[in-house]
Order: sequence, then C-alpha cells, then structure tokens
Amino acid sequence: MRTAAVDLSDPWEIDSLPPRTEPYWMALGRGRALGLSICTETGRPLKWYARLRLKDGGGYRKKRLGAHGFLSHGDATWLAWRWFEKEAASAVPENRPEPAFRLLDVSSDCGAYTVAHALNDYLRRNAPSGRTSRNEFNIAKRVARHLGAVPLRDLRADDIARWLSTALAEPAQARPNHDIHPLERVRRRKATLNRQFALLRAALTLAFVNRRIDSDAEWRRVGYFRHAQAPAPKAISPEAIDVLRGNAPPELRRLIDAALHTGCRFGELSNLRCSDLVATTRKLDVPPAKRSPGRTVVLSEAGWRFLESLRADRTEDDWLVRRADGRKWTRSTMWGQLYAAAQQDERTRGISFHRLRHTYATRIRDAGMPLQLIARQLGHKWLRTTEHYYVSVDREIADEVIRKVLSDI
Repeated sequence: MRTAAVDLSDPWEIDSLPPRTEPYWMALGRGRALGLSICTETGRPLKWYARLRLKDGGGYRKKRLGAHGFLSHGDATWLAWRWFEKEAASAVPENRPEPAFRLLDVSSDCGAYTVAHALNDYLRRNAPSGRTSRNEFNIAKRVARHLGAVPLRDLRADDIARWLSTALAEPAQARPNHDIHPLERVRRRKATLNRQFALLRAALTLAFVNRRIDSDAEWRRVGYFRHAQAPAPKAISPEAIDVLRGNAPPELRRLIDAALHTGCRFGELSNLRCSDLVATTRKLDVPPAKRSPGRTVVLSEAGWRFLESLRADRTEDDWLVRRADGRKWTRSTMWGQLYAAAQQDERTRGISFHRLRHTYATRIRDAGMPLQLIARQLGHKWLRTTEHYYVSVDREIADEVIRKVLSDI
C-alpha cells in the first residue's frame, strides 16, 4: 500500500495521517516535493519540508521550511518553489526529457538473424509512436540475456525448455519476502517466466510471418508453465464495507459507492463526466481507459438514483465523481484517504480499491447473472478472465442448479 503519496492541501487528510518518523511527501513537479512531518507522540502535524532530487544520481536534498501552524499549505508551497529555483543548477531538469526509442544491443560481428534481432523487430512493431514500453523492453532484455545471441535458424525447442528450467531455479532479482510461502514464490516465478515466454513467442511468430525463418514448429512445441495464475482476490464482506464506509470521509464514501454500483476501475471513475450518464436508457457510458475501448454499464435502480444525485446541479462537462472541492480525483489522493480509512479497523486493513470491482462482480453473480453478462458489465474481452480472476463458480450454487435441472429430466 502506497502511503507517501498524499494530498497535503487537504486538512482532513492531514489529520488522518498516522504518525511516522519520515515526512509525508506530495509531488510538486519532477524531482520536487513538499513534505509534512507528523509527531510520533501526539499525531499532530509539525513542520513543512521541501525535497529536491539532485542530478547525476546525487540523491536528494531536503530543507526545513517552517512550522505547520505558522505556515499554510500555500505559504509552504511558495517557499519550496523559491528554494527549488535557487538550487536549480544542481537539480534534475524540471521538464522530463522525451523518452527515446530503446532497442536491445546486438553484436555487430554476427551476420545471422538472431533472437535479439527478432525481439527488436517486435519492439519496433509495437511502438509506432517512436516510444518503447518500459515493461516490454525489460522483458525482452531478460529474454535476450539467455537467448539473444542464438541464430534463429539454430534455435531449438530444447534450448527454450532449458532456458525456462534454468531460469525457474534462479533466485528472484528483487529482495525476497520471507513471509511468502515457498510454493507461492514458485508460482510467481512461473508467472514471470510465462510472460517472458509469451513475448518471445510473439517475436518469433512475427519473424516467421516476415519470412525470416522457414518454420515455426520448434517454439510451438514448448508449453507454458501450468498452475501459474494468481488466485482471484476475495470479495469484501458486507460488514467490512460498512466499516470502511463509516471510517471514510464523505468524498471517499461517494467514490466507494460509485465503484460498488458500477464495477468500474478507479481510472474509469475518475474520468467520468456528467454527460456520460445517459438518462434515456439509464446506462453509463464508460470512456476508454487502461487499454479498454470503452463500454456501456447497465445500472440498477439504486445505482441510477445514486449517480443521478451526484449529477444534480452540475454542467455536462463537470466530473461525475469528484472531490468535495470540485477537483478531479487523483490516484495518490485516493490511496492516501483509503489507506487512512482502512487502517482504523482490523477488518478493513489491506483493502485495495480494485477489490471493490471484485465485490461488484461477486454480488451480481450471486444475484443470478450469467457469466457472459458479467463479462459484458465488467468490459472483459475474454470470458476466461472473468471466470478465473473475478467470479469463479460457487460450488453450492452450482450443485443446487444441477439438482434442479436433473429433477426435471
């Protein structure tokens, strides 16, 4: 759970911050942040701080601005920017440079078409705008570390299988979490290797389509690791939802209710306009978000009344689910308030906002909605995504339906 990214301009959020030794930071720009320390004994805000990231990997530089009661948020922000301008020569540039298109390093003395060449062609294919996805590049880099120098005509299924088995036995690159069960650690490693193998297969298939190789039979003989999918998150109990809503501020409570009535992701809810609520059909037109082309959500009677109450006395271009001061929700603000509300009770600790979407899916499944319609409501392209990650078939409900059908035969 991210706790450092908070909105220090919100007095309620400042009052809800738990005490800790390090200040809480709010980003003001690239490498520039405003901080506030909380007293570990009384829990009251103490002093404002400014933090500046130095260039060339020099770490951070901090400056104490003044006491919280003496300086307001606007005063502290003004002092922080004055200090940023004074130290601009040693800090990272305020404007982030445009990301360059990155490719894998390929040995120039090798005249054959290698696996690294195939991965580079795949990265070019998926980056028409001239940018490379950081996630795809890092995955391709890990694959190329093992197979990048192998000519494509010499690549065999045994080479890929040997790489997968060797990589499975390697320790994780991240710091190991000793609280995780060893079997769960193996499952996560298998899931990581499945993603790497999927990108390798896509690159090799593209090379086959471009006639860089005559056959694709070798890598099609290699299968993915089985039993590597992550378990579906559990739905939040009605008791925990009531506790969370009671501990949340009114603006966060409205955001939680909107998620429970629509099943939308946070990014979708924060981008909703009042015009997206269609009165004639009583549906919600969700704009495109998170690689989704957008969808239409059919609302219940209670969901329609709730969203219609949010839209009252607003313009069509106004945010539908907004904060109390009329500003748009940001992910950092939502995480700060949700963490503060969830930490107040043992039954709600660890709850993420995305679990509200799983709770919505479980509710409509228990109400008898077919799996195909649940996938349509959630905007899933593949039915297996809905079945595995959101609403697995309840065994008792399935047994009851099967007995009812068999009794009529």
